[in-house]
Amino acid sequence: PITEVLEQEVVPASQKVANYLKIKEGEMVLKLNRKRSIEGVPIVLVTTYLPHEFCKGLEHEDFRNQSLYAVLENMFGIFIASGRRTLEAVPANEYEAQLLEIERGAPLILLDSISYLEDGTPIEYYHAVHRGDRTRFEVELVRYKEQGATRELISKLADPPQSSGFIIEGKNDIRLDD
Repeated sequence: PITEVLEQEVVPASQKVANYLKIKEGEMVLKLNRKRSIEGVPIVLVTTYLPHEFCKGLEHEDFRNQSLYAVLENMFGIFIASGRRTLEAVPANEYEAQLLEIERGAPLILLDSISYLEDGTPIEYYHAVHRGDRTRFEVELVRYKEQGATRELISKLADPPQSSGFIIEGKNDIRLDD
């Protein structure tokens, strides 16, 4: 997998981003826009927004070969505890079609996500468009049983689900994780 960083800058939050992150419009956020390719074929465009107050200096990191989540944990002590994601089929607009080397109107899988800290604070808004002809999502369901104030996993997974992975079918399946 190859990651090309298209944008990496601190910008004022738009109303949409501010609403997702529960901050004021205009507050500074890190915008990280990346294109990911496999064997020279563009697969996904990912735009991530993080409140800058939580990760000052992150704008100087090189994300071509390292995981955003690993940097957040190791350098900033930010552990993403939960998230909410939505999937939707959408047609490619002109910008997406050009970068993903597909026809305008080709099917994309839109993934929108909000990730939270343990205390419920939104820490990341993530917007990605995946080529519909090259992407397959795998979802692992985990059930908990309630016991008073604690929750216990009913099944212990040998291979726990990845935080933000997707699989590309080809000669060999390839998993990309953030």
